[in-house]
Amino acid sequence: MADLKKIVGDRIRKLRKEKGLSQEELAYASSLHSTYIGRIERGEKNASLESLEKIANALNEPIENLVSFTDDSKIQQDDFYILSRFHHLLLSKSENERNKIIKILNDILEWLR
Repeated sequence: MADLKKIVGDRIRKLRKEKGLSQEELAYASSLHSTYIGRIERGEKNASLESLEKIANALNEPIENLVSFTDDSKIQQDDFYILSRFHHLLLSKSENERNKIIKILNDILEWLR
């Protein structure tokens, strides 16, 4: 179990640094304590699903990216990754906006045919 905690913690640290955030900034954005974030990143603490969701939202990443166990180069090419990113982006939109986006995508796909 320690290996799993370490993998998730390393992934969170990597994403946080990519976003240019300090542990304190991530803690504030996720409504968690900075000590807790540090312990998760070092693999010392098991993060609850609720905490992972808060961290993912603060990083503007799908939760799947926090618990990914594949190489980043493979993730970028993975259709599931693309779909999960799109899904995450749609979740922040209203139902009306989502319907408009889907219609636009359908129109684009028709045009490509």
